[in-house]
Amino acid sequence: ERSRGLGDVYKRQCIGSPVGKCHHDKKEEYEQHLKYFDRMVELAHAFDTRVIRGFAFWKFGVAKGEANRPDIEEYVDIIAEKLEPIVKVAEKEDVTLSFETEGSTMIGTCAEAKAVIDALGNSPALSVCWDVKNGYSCGEMPYPDGYKHIKGLVTHFHVKPNKDRNMQTVGETELTYEKIFKIAIADGFDGSLSIEHWGSPELMLKGVRELRNVVDQL
Repeated sequence: ERSRGLGDVYKRQCIGSPVGKCHHDKKEEYEQHLKYFDRMVELAHAFDTRVIRGFAFWKFGVAKGEANRPDIEEYVDIIAEKLEPIVKVAEKEDVTLSFETEGSTMIGTCAEAKAVIDALGNSPALSVCWDVKNGYSCGEMPYPDGYKHIKGLVTHFHVKPNKDRNMQTVGETELTYEKIFKIAIADGFDGSLSIEHWGSPELMLKGVRELRNVVDQL
C-alpha cells in the first residue's frame, strides 16, 4: 500500500452510511433517507471514494420478528421504484451504492442483492457490500451458492467472528475468509475489508490483527 500512496488507499474505502435502513412506506422517513444519500455523496467526494454502503429498506412482507425471508420476487418492483431516485443520483455523481447483505432488510442474501440490482437495470452505480456471515445466517451458503450471484459486483467486505471469536471460518462452516477473498480478488475485487461486531476493544483489536494476517498472505 505504501507504494501506491494514501490516495489509492482512500479510493477503496467505504462510506458506512445508514441509507435505506428505513421503512419504504413511511413517507417522511423515506424522504429523509433520500436527503441522507445526498450527504453521503458529499462525504464520498470529500474522502475521494466511490463506495457508499446502503440498504434496501427494513424487511417487509413477514411478521415482525419472524425469521423467514420474504419472497424477494414478490416485492422487488416496489423496492426498485423506491430506490430509483437514489440510483439516479449515484449515476450522476459517479459513486456506487453498495448494498449490504443484512438480514433485517430486504437484502439479506447474495441472491436477493442480485434480484434488486437486476430490477434496477444492472446500473453500474450498484454493487455489493458482502457481509458473508450475514448471508449465511439468512440460510445461504456463501460459496459457491451465494457468490455466483454477485461475482464481479463486490466492492466491500464485512468480517464477523465465528462462535469461537475468530475469523478462521465463516460462521460454523468450513469455508475460510481467505478462500473467499482470493476468489473475489481473482474476479476483480479491489476494495477494502472491515471488521464488525467483535465485542470489546480487545476483541476488536484481535479481529483487526487476524484480518491483517489474512491480507498479508493474499
